[in-house]
Amino acid sequence: MKFNKVSSAIFAASIFGIIVAEQRYECDGVTFSMEYILRTANAVKTYPFHSVNHFPRKHVRASQGRGRENYIEFPLLPSEDIWRGEAFDHYVLMSPQFDIFNVYSYLKDHYECDFKYD
Repeated sequence: MKFNKVSSAIFAASIFGIIVAEQRYECDGVTFSMEYILRTANAVKTYPFHSVNHFPRKHVRASQGRGRENYIEFPLLPSEDIWRGEAFDHYVLMSPQFDIFNVYSYLKDHYECDFKYD
């Protein structure tokens, strides 16, 4: 269900030019704006696999559901800077088309963060 909400929100934002800053992921007391997730996705599109400290990489965790085998993992930072190899606690899982996103926490055994929008 979260996938559909996120894809619908991104689709609507791209068609109508809506600012997506009100959409966010909340996890472990950290908030990641949708604008940051989209900036990260755009950066990841330009990186060869495993080029930044073994990221971006193909998703390998079977526990997060079938159909995500070709998804791409990339770390996130609370500062909302694009990750360059430093320590991290959260990551984004992106579809190969970069139109579906989910954020997870390493702090809680790959807990899926909440998607919120106002």
